Amino acid sequence: MSYNVYYRQLTSGRMQAVEANIRSVAPDCFGIQECTMDWYRYFLEAFEGEYAAVGVGRYGSTVNHEVEQVDQNGNPIIWQGEKEPDMANPVFYRVDQFDLLDSGTLWLSDTPETVSWSDNNGQSLFPGILTYAMLRRRSDGAVFYIANTHLYFDSESVRCIQAEQLNALLCNSTYFDASCPVFLTGDFNADQTSQTYGYLTGTAGFDDASETAAVRTDPYNGTYNNAFFGGAGADMSDCRQFDFCFSSSGVDEVTADRYVVRTAACEPFGASPSDHFPVYADYTLQSD
Repeated sequence: MSYNVYYRQLTSGRMQAVEANIRSVAPDCFGIQECTMDWYRYFLEAFEGEYAAVGVGRYGSTVNHEVEQVDQNGNPIIWQGEKEPDMANPVFYRVDQFDLLDSGTLWLSDTPETVSWSDNNGQSLFPGILTYAMLRRRSDGAVFYIANTHLYFDSESVRCIQAEQLNALLCNSTYFDASCPVFLTGDFNADQTSQTYGYLTGTAGFDDASETAAVRTDPYNGTYNNAFFGGAGADMSDCRQFDFCFSSSGVDEVTADRYVVRTAACEPFGASPSDHFPVYADYTLQSD
């Protein structure tokens, strides 16, 4: 499951509705985008004993220590009169089903182990990150990766650079075992007509569950919506597909069975509790 939960306007009702959306699916694993440390703490408490999480903020923040976000010149980032909070892309996984073998957060840059920006001539306000977990399924020993990311919102050229950096990391044996399948979730801020998507499904060789799943449910043909800002009954004619569940292409042991964009409103919130609908995919993963 992949879910951009929106980082501002946190209320108890909205947070509970996001939690309800996740519980309605009960995924084995899920990736969150725009996860501020307030969101992070909420999820860790709400899912305590059910899910564990890995990942730090793009500036290195943890739930116990927050780091101020600055631009590439070291200046605090201000948006609409407020300082921007640090955000993570954590991966959550069921503690009763999986053992964690490895994990990490890497930066989409030439120095992936330190807070850093991709080489984009200063076009990006924020560094990009990739958080991953290497998991072993207890029932049969199958090993796989869940990786989660959030590409830049304001420049297709930056997104293309970040996608190349992301693929380079996923192909780097220092971090990833090429013999294990990879499931990649995220908000890519790019639809299926974009260069970014074309690169990920072409050169990078990822399969998009929305295209390959045997069963597909996508009521508004998109995941980025107007429902949160417009309220219940908002115009859904301009939904855009920004959020994806990808898997390693051509891996025999992985089959996409079902793809669903969950659009139902969740109580106690009267509309979608985020400006993104959550998307999830059911996969069959065969062990060797």
